Amino acid sequence: MILPNYSPRKLFKKYYPNLVIFSLLILISILIASPLLHRFLPRSDGPSHFFKVWLLRYELDNYGKAFDWNPFWYGGHPLFRFYPPMTYWMTAALSYILPLQLYQVFNLIIFISYIILPLSTYYLARTLKLSKISSFITSALVAIS
Repeated sequence: MILPNYSPRKLFKKYYPNLVIFSLLILISILIASPLLHRFLPRSDGPSHFFKVWLLRYELDNYGKAFDWNPFWYGGHPLFRFYPPMTYWMTAALSYILPLQLYQVFNLIIFISYIILPLSTYYLARTLKLSKISSFITSALVAIS
């Protein structure tokens, strides 16, 4: 297999605009989401989501498995009925690996999602054939909303 002959200068010239845009989007996201790293829990419905992570971790620690029933909310209801479980499972799994408290891992996962969202929005806008400026504006608006 023969690899194409790309010089570093050609690669830099080709990907430089995207690097600048991605760097700006990451910077905007970090500036907006950085208070999450200094707070106990996010405002609004953050504590209710944290409770699901706490319950999942509690069940894994005490019973060795996770149940799909939340007995403490609304007199009991299915734990993952209204929200997808991936965020909760990722947080619970990372809390075993990272030397942080559970709420810090929870905030870290939310912080990372705030960084990924504008980047994926930019990629979606470019896939939909929007210009680079329109894609950047769209992504920046998503980041600050």
